[in-house]
Amino acid sequence: MVTQGIIKKIPFSYRTLQRIKANEYLRFFSGLDRYDLCVNHLGEVQWMTVEEAERQHEFFLHEGNPSGLLNRIFFTSKTPDLSTVPDAEKEIRLQFRALLEETYLGDVTPETKRLIPSSWRKELRKDELLHIPITLETLQSRDWKKPIILLTTIMIAVIALLIVYYFLPESQTGKLIVQTNVEGGRIFLDEGSFLGYSGSVIQNIPVGP
Repeated sequence: MVTQGIIKKIPFSYRTLQRIKANEYLRFFSGLDRYDLCVNHLGEVQWMTVEEAERQHEFFLHEGNPSGLLNRIFFTSKTPDLSTVPDAEKEIRLQFRALLEETYLGDVTPETKRLIPSSWRKELRKDELLHIPITLETLQSRDWKKPIILLTTIMIAVIALLIVYYFLPESQTGKLIVQTNVEGGRIFLDEGSFLGYSGSVIQNIPVGP
């Protein structure tokens, strides 16, 4: 089987390989407006032009769902910076990129060429890369790290506000009205802190003599 042959060549699971392929395909086709996401009855997806979709009867345009935007904001993982991923993952991602660019652009872009090593350590054949299925479920699989970090940050902020509100001593202040026989007399507190002028309400005066 193709699956067994691939597993022997790569250092991670087939499921991980599917996610990497889905991520790279999303990255590539997001920059090509003329290709639309299509899905078949098995949940497998492909990107096609309108003309290509009309010439076949297996794949149909995926209309999406109301939660799609929420999924993209909170769950859909972005393509990682290749300088931050392990070498094995970087190599597989570059193989997918080269395949996509050769197939849809006619040649590998200079940017990708600069990243491709002189020889692959774990190279997959073109048919092996093509036969790794991308499913709608894989595209919509949720990366829980982002929402967990977001929710944890919100919870810490709420707890901190509650601590400040309920446990820290409340700073008591009052108002001061000073009437003088000199209009607009300047008012000072204790050792010279200027508060304002007579004849007006001075706010936020600390309680005490």
